[in-house]
Amino acid sequence: ATLADRYPENPGGPKGLAEIQYRRGDLVGAIESLTAVVAALPDVDGHTTLAWWLWEAGDAAAARESFKQAIALDPPNAASAYEGLTSLLLEQGEGAQAEEMLRQAVQDFPEQVELQVELGDLLAWSLGRPEEALHFYQAAADLDPGNGWRHLDLAKVHVVLGQAEPAVILLQQAAALGPDDPWLADGIG
Repeated sequence: ATLADRYPENPGGPKGLAEIQYRRGDLVGAIESLTAVVAALPDVDGHTTLAWWLWEAGDAAAARESFKQAIALDPPNAASAYEGLTSLLLEQGEGAQAEEMLRQAVQDFPEQVELQVELGDLLAWSLGRPEEALHFYQAAADLDPGNGWRHLDLAKVHVVLGQAEPAVILLQQAAALGPDDPWLADGIG
């Protein structure tokens, strides 16, 4: 029998059971359930969720390992795991390691928009080097030109660098690309 067969009362399958436990405040039970699930059915999302829960429970070492396992399963499609591991490394004072990891990921998978954005975010906002972030935000905008969020990311860095003219143009482009997106409108201001 598969794991899903063991939980017929839960249409979300075994991951769904862990999610229910988590929502009910049973973090230990959720971690135990999801650990069993990802051991049998490893996937990026499962390991990433487990890592966040482990971190919340105070086990940063296990969280780090789970984020790494998520990345190892499907490196070009593990942006959420890269994001989580970056946050964990920053919290532990390992910004240089986070930067090295993301630079390698962007080098290996340059077509992955979210990795470009994650490295831009790290450089601009966490490491205080917005001028270096421009390249990565521009790459993300070039890869995903129809996404207003990419233009907003780039505009914010231009604002921080005191470059008003390109920032205004990018904000106008962002607004034109997402007229029905209230979150984007809020970000544009």
